[in-house]
Amino acid sequence: MIPPVGLRRASLNEVDTLPEQTYFNLLRRFGLVLLIAAVLGAGSGYFLSRFITPTYESSTTLLITQQDGAQGTADLGSSAQVAAVLAQLVKTQPVLDRAERTGITGYSASEIARRVTVESQAVFLTITGSATTAEDAEAIASVITEAFISTVDEGVATGPVSVTVVEPAGLPSAPATPRKTLNAAAGGMFGLIAAAALALVYVRMDDVVKEAAQVRAATGLPTMGELPELANVQGHDQLRAAQMSGSRFTEAVRSARANLALVMGARSDGGFDRSVVLITSIREADGASVSAANLALAFGRSGFRTLLVDCNFRHPTIQDLFEIAGDAGLAPILDRQLDPDLAVQSTHYEDVFVLPAGYTKPSSVDALGSGEMRDLVTRFRGDYDVILLAAPPTLEVPDAATLGPMADLAVLVGWSGRTRGRELQIGIEALERSGGVPVGVILNGAGKESAGSPPGGERTRSQRPSARLPVEVAAPKNTSD
Repeated sequence: MIPPVGLRRASLNEVDTLPEQTYFNLLRRFGLVLLIAAVLGAGSGYFLSRFITPTYESSTTLLITQQDGAQGTADLGSSAQVAAVLAQLVKTQPVLDRAERTGITGYSASEIARRVTVESQAVFLTITGSATTAEDAEAIASVITEAFISTVDEGVATGPVSVTVVEPAGLPSAPATPRKTLNAAAGGMFGLIAAAALALVYVRMDDVVKEAAQVRAATGLPTMGELPELANVQGHDQLRAAQMSGSRFTEAVRSARANLALVMGARSDGGFDRSVVLITSIREADGASVSAANLALAFGRSGFRTLLVDCNFRHPTIQDLFEIAGDAGLAPILDRQLDPDLAVQSTHYEDVFVLPAGYTKPSSVDALGSGEMRDLVTRFRGDYDVILLAAPPTLEVPDAATLGPMADLAVLVGWSGRTRGRELQIGIEALERSGGVPVGVILNGAGKESAGSPPGGERTRSQRPSARLPVEVAAPKNTSD
């Protein structure tokens, strides 16, 4: 079946990535957690720095110049080359032994070698000594520098070389490591990144849908309505609650009806181009039958002659919602035991008619895909403006997929905070494979609302008897099943 014009469901590749709005919701949802993680990371970095043995550094900067023998001037090019060569001399054994013999540092030649670094840059040499105390660092830098200058003065270098102390080693005022501020910043950044990564993993793994943006991200379909849960309301009261003017539940049902009507396509004669809508759910407890019943009431209140058909032979509930007695219904019609005109029941609500499931037997489920069912839907198209088929859940039984090709459109019902995005995808794919046309999702349980009594001015026929009395049909014996 061709989807309605203007309606396009995004592909799985398109909806597999988180949209910008979801990232914003992620930040809003986990913002405090991210902040706490960053603070804890920064605190941990700063706290752990206190247990790291501090290292002090003291440096001496030397200027290396080589004189031009003929003119007695410094040759900068040659000086730079000599400086690079002499940098290798600083940590040679003769220089280290000379530094050890002074006895000032108390370190052996090998220990001094491990605590000294040399850097050559153009004509400058920087000799750095490191130790766990500021005094030892200064002593190492000073002693190794003196040993190096003495070795150079003994004529190790080729040609006249001058070594000048530009900046002598001084007593460091603070340790070079650990850098507590830097470690705190690094810890805070690590905590933030780790928390953000865990939040993303959590969102990916916990794909429970709670709002329209998550439905769109998971399925590419719009949310037709978000209906609140009615607290402490059962049976027929779930329909009475929908008649309360100004209640959030009533407005949510009306909004769902209006959104669905737009997709159904209004005709100039007041009807719809696509009048048959399949209403199914993910699981039995998601409230597809109640949603279908309230949508039927909403269409009826808008002046559309509406028929609600209970196709859930496994757990029929429409009959109880409308307080209809008797065994007449869809199953006897498909079993050729009852005329459709006798099975359709009028209700206390204007322009709302119900075809309950009626008596059922094991073979009744198979009849949902029969030619009789197709002919019956075709017949109803000419009698009603809107036909709503309330079907069993898609993830539990194949009945909804069987009915999909008979309907013009399909709406999937889920429960906010319980239905997963992947479950919605599976349900939609099952309907599409059978030829159904999913156009949107209804989320039940979007918050809670207490329900009272409906106002007296609503357009109902509660004070008048039903236009047609319930028809009693004797259920045939299951001798052939």
